Amino acid sequence: MKTTFIYLLYSILFISYSCSNTDNIESETIRYSSYNFSINENPTEVLWNEQNEITININRKDFKRFKKDGFVHYSDLGALGNGISDDVTYIRATHLLANHYGLEVRADSDALYIIGSKKGSAIISTNTDFGNATFIIDDTNVEDYGSSIFEVKSKKNEIKKRTKKNKLSNESEGSDNRKRFYSKTVY
Repeated sequence: MKTTFIYLLYSILFISYSCSNTDNIESETIRYSSYNFSINENPTEVLWNEQNEITININRKDFKRFKKDGFVHYSDLGALGNGISDDVTYIRATHLLANHYGLEVRADSDALYIIGSKKGSAIISTNTDFGNATFIIDDTNVEDYGSSIFEVKSKKNEIKKRTKKNKLSNESEGSDNRKRFYSKTVY
């Protein structure tokens, strides 16, 4: 009986270790119209081309750390935050990764991010903590004045407001029994 119990205990421990070991994450490549990213053994890096298409490669060990911590910093994907380098592509890439995997984004403490002139927006769909970081917008050679730098978009469904026309009889204003209309917003 004891040996059966010990064997069962070891089996449960082995299975739980195998399932929780994130080194077993398979390589993954995700492609979208303007970006794609991969998780593999290569170093974490962000590349972009002339058409502003972003390629994000995430090292499997880095990905394991992001998932365990529940957040990613801009510097994890290459933003320097030194006040000299253009960090906009790395900021966009960080939000793309965070949005896809449900991670929070945190700016690095005391960072000075330069937001350059590249076309496109950083879409924010997860919690973002800018902390005490500073963002400087360099708009000297903007490629597209119509695009936002940051766009906040919820992944949740929109709450629709309905307006009903309600009739209100107001007899307190003399003998005039006019009916008044007012709008009531229903949530």
